Amino acid sequence: MIPTENVKKYRVCIQGAPLNWAWSLKEYGTESVGVSAAKENPPPNLSKKRDDQILWAFRQDADYARLETLVNESGYVKAVLVTTKEGIPQLEGGIIGFGEIHKDDLIGELKWEYWPSGTGWDHKFFIRITRLSPKIVESLNQLKNWHSLSINQIISIIGEWNESIPHIIPKSLTQGSLAVIDEKTYEYLTFIANFEWRPKEKPKISKEEQETMKNLEVVIAAHLIAGKNVIIYGPPGIGKTTLAKKICGDLASGYYSVTGNPEWTVFDVIGGRSLTGEFRFGFLSEAVVKCWNMLAAEGKPYWLLIDEINRTNADLAFGNAFTTMDLIHRGAVPLLSLSPFEKEKLPDDAKNISKIMTYSHLIHLELFQQ
Repeated sequence: MIPTENVKKYRVCIQGAPLNWAWSLKEYGTESVGVSAAKENPPPNLSKKRDDQILWAFRQDADYARLETLVNESGYVKAVLVTTKEGIPQLEGGIIGFGEIHKDDLIGELKWEYWPSGTGWDHKFFIRITRLSPKIVESLNQLKNWHSLSINQIISIIGEWNESIPHIIPKSLTQGSLAVIDEKTYEYLTFIANFEWRPKEKPKISKEEQETMKNLEVVIAAHLIAGKNVIIYGPPGIGKTTLAKKICGDLASGYYSVTGNPEWTVFDVIGGRSLTGEFRFGFLSEAVVKCWNMLAAEGKPYWLLIDEINRTNADLAFGNAFTTMDLIHRGAVPLLSLSPFEKEKLPDDAKNISKIMTYSHLIHLELFQQ
């Protein structure tokens, strides 16, 4: 028997598309592999999944054979999990987490199309997750409801990962591939990730600011009930997003949350026709339709929460939306002049709560009728 200290340790990087990582990660914490993206049931030999594992695969037999050799030589390998930015405009590639692959995690060739992006991922194995980016951990509960989400909502959820992803990708990696790295590189990547994912200290808040925050909920609620939209403005870490979500939970039937992006256009926010002539909803128009439906079904509105709206190019992204949301024009000015929105107006109860991040030490709440 070879002494443990003489067994060579292997470290690898595994890269994939963000939609596929999200699809696999939605089952992290469960003891079963769910249906495929095409809603086909999993084969019986995938029933051994543990709650700390996710399913993954390579297209190339050479990548899987290399992984199998490394695992058989050392018993297991440690893996750096890396995402590309494919299909997610607000996401940059980088490290999303770390894991391990042991001998009993190897499955082999299995022709079952599981993932939403690409085909031919036949050489399957499990990855035991040891750590994930904090933003990914926060998104897991939302991702578990994948089948009830629109593609725009899924893209928005994945886009928020960008806040806590170290944007480092080894040059030897290509999408869906395996790259062996040395111990020093692995330690360096681990150090960078640990530094990026460390708990952030919240700024100290004065007594005056604390008193102001206590009154904000009542003030914001009053303006929303009066039919106005709201922007919450203040330093980071004081609970602006938490407060906005609480108010939405108290007063509305539900809400949809997005994070501002400088690359947004009217097509992303409101929607319109693509080059093929197909109509696509933007996240604002989706929220409008949802609001109409919830008002009809429950008598309560559905709201849109835009986090860090100051990141956006307002003229480019929102077009005539601010005019449409003005109480004077609400119900009269169409959100879009294209079918199926030719006759669609903004409901009186549709609200927009936006949050702006600032590094000022003063809290300033700006309430306005957009």
